[in-house]
Amino acid sequence: MPHSYLTKSKFKTLTSCPRKLYYTQMQYANSNTEDSFLQQLAEGGFQVGELAKDYYPNGILVHERQHEKAAEQTLALLTNENITLYEAAFLWNNCYVLVDILVKTSNSIELIEVKAKSYDGDNDSFFQRTDNNKLNASWQPYLYDVAFQHYVVTQSLEQHHLPIRVTPYLLLANKKSYATVDGLNQLYQLTSVDGETGRKRVQKNADATKYIQPNLGTEILLRQSVENEVKNIYDFGTVGKYSFKEGIIHYSKALTALADNDLFTGRISKATCKKCEFSGINANGKTGVQECLERYQNLKETDFKKPFGWDIWNFRGFDKCLADGKFLMESFTREDLTPKSGEKTPEIGMSSLDRQDVQRELALSGSKSPYVLREQLALEIATWKFPLHFIDFEGTRTALPFYKNMRPYQQVAFQFSHHIVHQNGRIEHATEWINMEPGFYPNFAFIRALYKALKNDDGTIFKYSHYENTVLTAIKLELEQSKEPDAEELIHFIKTITNYTEGKQKISGDRDMVDLCTVVKKYYYNPLTNGSNSIKYVLPAVLNTNTQLQAKYSQPIYGTDAMPSKNFKNLVWVQKDAETGLVKDPYKLLKNIYDGVLDICANDDENEYGEQVANGGAAMAAYNEIQFAATTEERKQELKAQLLKYCELDTLAMVMVYEELVRQAKK
Repeated sequence: MPHSYLTKSKFKTLTSCPRKLYYTQMQYANSNTEDSFLQQLAEGGFQVGELAKDYYPNGILVHERQHEKAAEQTLALLTNENITLYEAAFLWNNCYVLVDILVKTSNSIELIEVKAKSYDGDNDSFFQRTDNNKLNASWQPYLYDVAFQHYVVTQSLEQHHLPIRVTPYLLLANKKSYATVDGLNQLYQLTSVDGETGRKRVQKNADATKYIQPNLGTEILLRQSVENEVKNIYDFGTVGKYSFKEGIIHYSKALTALADNDLFTGRISKATCKKCEFSGINANGKTGVQECLERYQNLKETDFKKPFGWDIWNFRGFDKCLADGKFLMESFTREDLTPKSGEKTPEIGMSSLDRQDVQRELALSGSKSPYVLREQLALEIATWKFPLHFIDFEGTRTALPFYKNMRPYQQVAFQFSHHIVHQNGRIEHATEWINMEPGFYPNFAFIRALYKALKNDDGTIFKYSHYENTVLTAIKLELEQSKEPDAEELIHFIKTITNYTEGKQKISGDRDMVDLCTVVKKYYYNPLTNGSNSIKYVLPAVLNTNTQLQAKYSQPIYGTDAMPSKNFKNLVWVQKDAETGLVKDPYKLLKNIYDGVLDICANDDENEYGEQVANGGAAMAAYNEIQFAATTEERKQELKAQLLKYCELDTLAMVMVYEELVRQAKK
């Protein structure tokens, strides 16, 4: 195995869990590569770094990629009295960092870390508001990143006898700043610039005048000093079981002695372990999670066939019970699940505690049958009015605005799908809408198309979870500040179908959307979901439970005159796995939007771009690629076709869940 340095990306992994760093180095199966890429593409993180360079022009890129040579080139450039560097490289004690932007003026350095995260100087704080000595948890990963860079840079300069003061900064998307030019996002395009490796990066659009004026307008990135925060981390921060500085020294050395497994200690927690990226089977036939549970929880091979306590839905007291030696679901009682503060029992439906206890009992009994409050569900269904409308939105929030007068991360709604269920049982994919035009602000066209689709009757409208309500209320605020000729009519429509706040009063419209997810939570639990209420889990569970749906959708009826579709023809949705006999997840029958392009950040040790993305990440990324990427028209049309299919399946999934609920209520 080649020499391995403790880099920024590995340090981030390390602060999450030292065992994860070990599994990374030992090349265990890791599911995060795709997620990291999609989040950056979706949010515009690749572009923020390029815009930052334009805010610090005339900098010199440290072009060497070999670690030692890059560090030597950086030190040579720092002999200049005043200089700006991009990706300045520093080596110290088996640690290696690339600084996004470094500005040297005489004997001082500004170390600037660029992040595609929004910041409001008046309302955001890097420290907890109740304790000025503790970091805000949401900012801690970013601050630790800067602190690691600052430490390595200062130690490297000291090692080379360069008395230069280093001040750390974060450069962030300013929530309060508005773009004063159109097309800022489109100015930086994802394109292949390395003919030798084929890797893709973001660079300036050569045809930028199509989208944007020659200048960048008002700056939308905000530079914030984090000197106090870094000092706090030096004094109180920890890495694994060590203090901050001790941890850096320990683990940078440990990377050179990977055979000693015990150098990388971990601990079990729900937040870190349940969704651990190292859950894939390795050459030894185990997952990283399994090895950790054997090592730190003393689980035996037979225990892995039993349900785990951390799978209990919305169970916030798991880690406390874990400290008392409880891990397997069989060791928990209803009393363990009871919230400390108690919980108001709803007038109808299951409380959270009821639902958790139902999940626990069904998991321990091995039952695969749904638990349903049938009478209460039937009463709920009786309030719904035909025709029934099922809608799903796709939207995006990017760090760099697409349009003038937009703030960073302002909501953009670019697509919806709409199914109708008629009183006679007929199902049709009635309408859909998508924006494909680069540079066109879609929100008002989106709401006009939705209004046209829903205004002809007063049938019940369904959403799944709160996203659609959030998007509509955001568009309402935009319309209230706009000069659109039909603004008043559209605002009235939005108010009618949403719930919103005016002053301190919460208001629900006369046709407020019914949240199908809430209906599921209150009246229906399917053990095949393993506690999840996401429609991506509920749909396969429903199809594997409901034999009537299996019979119906195992026929090629979808995309026919009997069941019209905008994007499918004679499709068989129910297909069974030959080995397990289970119905395949319908979402996995569709082509992955990003097949073949995930090499964009492969093997790029310094592009450690963050968090896992939700299921909508691929859709957001696809739309953003349509808007800004230097890609072919053929590729754009392919992305459009896939976006339409995914969004249509989302509303069809809602219809199938509705069909299951009706069947259960009739029992």
